[in-house]
Amino acid sequence: MSPGARFSIDATGNPAVAGAAVLSLEKLGTCALLGLFPPGGRLPVDVRQIVVNGLTIRGSVEGDSQPRSMIPRLVDLYEKGMFPIDKLIVEFPLPQINLALKAARVGDIVKPVIVF
Repeated sequence: MSPGARFSIDATGNPAVAGAAVLSLEKLGTCALLGLFPPGGRLPVDVRQIVVNGLTIRGSVEGDSQPRSMIPRLVDLYEKGMFPIDKLIVEFPLPQINLALKAARVGDIVKPVIVF
């Protein structure tokens, strides 16, 4: 393993990309896997490389935030015009759920919200 990154992040959920993120690490490096793998997906990395190089692979739920402090902070930022959540959300009626999923998958929108 050659010199690499101290930290890496994969948010794609693509096992090959996640494997590359892990293999990009230097010794004792840390990789955060944020994307959800498809069913049956496996990380294509030899476990010996992880152990011998002291690598850390971890997940993160909602950025490891603490909801009791983070939600009030986000509300405060929104009220000050510093968190434009309304620009991140696109509403779709339930019959357009497949359109919402496709738009999110290709990156046309950040957060689809299905309205019943």
